[in-house]
Amino acid sequence: MTRPNPTFDDVLALMTEEEAIVPNHEVLMQWISRFPHFADELTDYFAALAFQLEEEVAVHQLDAEHFANLAVSEAMNLLHARDSVREDEKPVRLSKLVERASLTQEGAAARVGIDLETFIKLDLCRIQPINGIPRLLVERFALTLQTNIRQIWAAISLPMAVSSRSGLLRSHRRPQVRSEAWEEAITGSSLPEAEKASWLRAAREGTGPP
Repeated sequence: MTRPNPTFDDVLALMTEEEAIVPNHEVLMQWISRFPHFADELTDYFAALAFQLEEEVAVHQLDAEHFANLAVSEAMNLLHARDSVREDEKPVRLSKLVERASLTQEGAAARVGIDLETFIKLDLCRIQPINGIPRLLVERFALTLQTNIRQIWAAISLPMAVSSRSGLLRSHRRPQVRSEAWEEAITGSSLPEAEKASWLRAAREGTGPP
């Protein structure tokens, strides 16, 4: 029995009392139908819950990991459809979005599960083609930086940049900016082998803007 005017905390308490919450689209829709005024809060909660579940999954638990990735995708797709706050904003670099979220580049990279070198390549838009980048990575960045999927895809789709402005000024020739495919960047990263394998698997499960 719920109160006549429940708060979102009341809804969360009811959820934990009634069942173990499975963060997927079907369950989310059930709760939104019961409490439509909390549709945004429920969507954010399910997305965060799914992301947390994915982080806690051991690498060898492939079935659970796959389920968790799907849960994140479903929740993030809802966020993508709902969120239009910054739709018309001019795209900015990934590092700028990190700054807005009051995080360091190292901290943001660690939260999404990549190393700093890979983050810098993404920030400079050196990982090409964009269609080869896993959707899971973009979803994790959107959740970590509290922004929408479009902003992340736009940030990593900007023209490739040189890494050093001073180096550009000293050069008498047009700089040759080298790009890498996602597989090449991950394979050459400092990540542990198990995490490299996980990101290569994520690319096989879904890449590119939706």
